[in-house]
Amino acid sequence: MDPTPAGAAEWKLIALLLPHLVVFLGMMVNTVASAMLAYAVIPSLITTGDASPSIRSFRVILYPVFLVSAILTGLAFGRAVYMAAALMQQIYPRFAI
Repeated sequence: MDPTPAGAAEWKLIALLLPHLVVFLGMMVNTVASAMLAYAVIPSLITTGDASPSIRSFRVILYPVFLVSAILTGLAFGRAVYMAAALMQQIYPRFAI
């Protein structure tokens, strides 16, 4: 099956899709970084005595950051998949056959 050439409408949709993919990547990095700090790095530093126990207060800040980042990651991914599916339908109109 030959794809149809991408016209102006498809390139406009691609231009709208790419920022969602960039936001998804940035939010994924933020989600993973805040989770690693809150669940692994800070408790490990406190347990080994390399950091003072007062650093535990940063975990209270990192939990909401993790939660909001995870929600925004899911929203950006969902929006990107929705837009990519619409784009694939335009480029490959008979994709399922």
